[in-house]
Amino acid sequence: MSGRPGRVPLKFLPDEARNLPPPKLTDPRLLYIGFMGYCSGLMDNALRRRPLLSAGLHRQLLYVTSFVFIGYYLLKR
Repeated sequence: MSGRPGRVPLKFLPDEARNLPPPKLTDPRLLYIGFMGYCSGLMDNALRRRPLLSAGLHRQLLYVTSFVFIGYYLLKR
């Protein structure tokens, strides 16, 4: 299954966009995405009927770091 002869594979981003520098770690969009991770940790505590701020601090930190990591990856693309 080689497809049409002379076809060009589909690219998500052009080559010029791949040569851009990565975003700074102090980018406001990353801070906003991290805040969304913190809010999702609070929502998880609320849905499971735990104390909002005191229960699962390590889980809230995990949400923040994972959201920032994913946000950095998405902003880099």
